[in-house]
Amino acid sequence: MRWRHMGINPVPIAPNEVETITLDLWSTAFVFDKGHSIRVAVSSSNYPRFLANPNTGLPLSMNQSGIAPIVAHNTLHLGWELSYLTLPVVKLSDLPRVVIV
Repeated sequence: MRWRHMGINPVPIAPNEVETITLDLWSTAFVFDKGHSIRVAVSSSNYPRFLANPNTGLPLSMNQSGIAPIVAHNTLHLGWELSYLTLPVVKLSDLPRVVIV
């Protein structure tokens, strides 16, 4: 979240403040068969794939040994009129043909 403004400097979130964010999942493609359901899971961690964020505000690349991590308490605020997920529907015939050699 410190990079939510996409600048060159991180901006920490103020405690107990509600932020509106737009999350771009980049180019992703999945095929869902008719009748299937999907689930959106929101997590503040992807450890051990990525290093855990100690929430100190320091760059993650810095050696933070000896500095106690700060527990983050995250709340996801949802509202029917504000929260949504846009999933474009693309016909298979509209996709570029990929040839694997």
